[in-house]
Amino acid sequence: MVINKYGKENTILLHTPTYAEHETADAFREQVSNYLDVPIMIEEDGRSLWQLIEDYSCLPSFHMPFCTQQLKIGQTDKFLRRIAEEVNVHYGFGIDEYRRIQKVMARLLSKGYNTEFLAYKSGISNEQIKTIIKEEWKIELPQPYKYLQHNNCIPCFQRWKVTF
Repeated sequence: MVINKYGKENTILLHTPTYAEHETADAFREQVSNYLDVPIMIEEDGRSLWQLIEDYSCLPSFHMPFCTQQLKIGQTDKFLRRIAEEVNVHYGFGIDEYRRIQKVMARLLSKGYNTEFLAYKSGISNEQIKTIIKEEWKIELPQPYKYLQHNNCIPCFQRWKVTF
């Protein structure tokens, strides 16, 4: 959808590695990049999730998501500041991820970046997105999707919510 709207020459695929994803995630990203004929740009902190945990001397959590802040959001911000003043940031969230969209939109708009959620606007669900990738693009999803909603780190400490 982004390529159709802006063209390949104006599209960047960005990966901010945590070095804690399932081994099939890298092959998936490479296949998507090849299918779309758009290279993947990598912006990294230089530390793995496990090195970050050691540096903080604690585990990240839903209430203290320093892993996401350092390895994902911080790296995305660094990349965006470096590439251009005007940029449109897109995430492939489907209609079933409105809460994630709200959080991302607020964060990006507060930093002056335009954002659009084309899959959401089109009314496409996450399951439909996965079906397109598997059936039309003929690309196998990373193995965590067999058990999880997202291709999170293994393990994803943020998904563990402790209630009292």
